Amino acid sequence: MERNDSDAIRLPASKIIALLSFFRACGLDVERLLADLDADPENWRDPETRVPLDLWLSLNRAASIRLGDPDLALRFGSSFWGVPTILHHLVSSCATLGDALDAYIEYQSIERHSYRVSKLIDGDFVEILYAGDPSAGDDRFVVDFVFSYFSVRVARLAGGQVHAASIEFSYDEPASTAFHERLFGCPLAFGRGRNSARVRAEALSTPIPSANAEVRALLGDRLRALRETM
Repeated sequence: MERNDSDAIRLPASKIIALLSFFRACGLDVERLLADLDADPENWRDPETRVPLDLWLSLNRAASIRLGDPDLALRFGSSFWGVPTILHHLVSSCATLGDALDAYIEYQSIERHSYRVSKLIDGDFVEILYAGDPSAGDDRFVVDFVFSYFSVRVARLAGGQVHAASIEFSYDEPASTAFHERLFGCPLAFGRGRNSARVRAEALSTPIPSANAEVRALLGDRLRALRETM
């Protein structure tokens, strides 16, 4: 069945605005980029507006070519602080990384991302699996953004460096993996047909300095109520 416009995955305009700010910091002529893509920023200057995933992908592809940087989405994801949503604050209030992961998985549907995260327990390891929406498939720009954002976000949550034990990417190995290696700091595998990160189970016991049980309970109640209205 074909997807119509109402079914298309949409992102908060705030993520597009942050992306354009990042491009400017990279020295890109953003106004020229938007004009060449026939994209009118007046349609999504309101951060509450939701814009098609296709626009985000088109901006990334065009900027990557103009800057000669195939790792652009990795760089953006590692510098992106996220959108301050209820789920974002809930995750920050969790007691441990494992609690935060479970909370994210439980309520992720509320934010209508272009991907889904799940986990699989495998002995002394936990495998965190990423599945892209069919509209995006395993587009490298989406995969790179998600993996780099979550990698840095986990380190920030834990108040220090926390690395995966290994990561698998669905896309073929790039000509250079130097930035991947510096960013993730663990063994990498490409062309595996799936996207996943393996972490030691003990790492999920790492406490989160910003934990707040009262805030977590309040936001959990709010997210459960929102989920029931979907």
